[in-house]
Amino acid sequence: LKYSFKPLSSGINAEYGVPFTMVYWYLQDAGKVRLADRGYGTLASNCGGSIVGGAVATAISHPFDLTKTQLQSSVGLGLDVSKRTLLEQLNFIYRTSGVKGLFVGFTPRLAKVLPSCAIFITTFEGLKEYFNDSTS
Repeated sequence: LKYSFKPLSSGINAEYGVPFTMVYWYLQDAGKVRLADRGYGTLASNCGGSIVGGAVATAISHPFDLTKTQLQSSVGLGLDVSKRTLLEQLNFIYRTSGVKGLFVGFTPRLAKVLPSCAIFITTFEGLKEYFNDSTS
């Protein structure tokens, strides 16, 4: 069998979502509270906090996601890239393309992440508020 799924499940997947999630939830909640304290309504504070949290978390995690994608897409193609570690691949991208290379595809990713974060949080918070009110 020339192609294998083993590298996709060898532990390089789970830990990539953790930094995004930690940064996102912290900033989303802090932003939501700050906006609510300034008099913004529930919808605006949820959306605003979510957009800020999503944008910052995406900016921090994007180079690592880009590297993960490059490493995973090279599996089975016989490229030397698949033998590199995460830090080696990050360093290679930086040396060959500079900081700009680490953010290839950043704008489309933001275009995907920000609306999905805002929709998720406003739906979650809205349903939470609805069910809390209906059980009281």
